Amino acid sequence: MNWVFEPKLLKRIIDTPHQIGLNKKQRLENISEAFVLKHKDPSLITRNPSLILFDDVYTTGSTMKEAAKVLKKAGFDNIVGLAVAS
Repeated sequence: MNWVFEPKLLKRIIDTPHQIGLNKKQRLENISEAFVLKHKDPSLITRNPSLILFDDVYTTGSTMKEAAKVLKKAGFDNIVGLAVAS
C-alpha cells in the first residue's frame, strides 16, 4: 500500500490540561489551537494527500477534530480518524 508512518507530523504547542471531566464545549475550547504542523515539506502532502489520524481515546472527538483542522489547512485532502478506545 506504500503507506508512510509520520509519528511527529503534528506538534502540540500548548500544554493543555487533561480533557477528563470537561463537557464538549470545554473540550473544544481547551484543545483549540494546541497543534501545529511540524513537517513543512509540501512534497509530503502531494505524495500522501490522504492520511489516518490515530488517537488513544475518542470521547467527543475534540482532539481529533482540532488536529484534522490543522492538517486540512496544511493541504491534506482526506483525513480519517482512528481511536483505540472510546
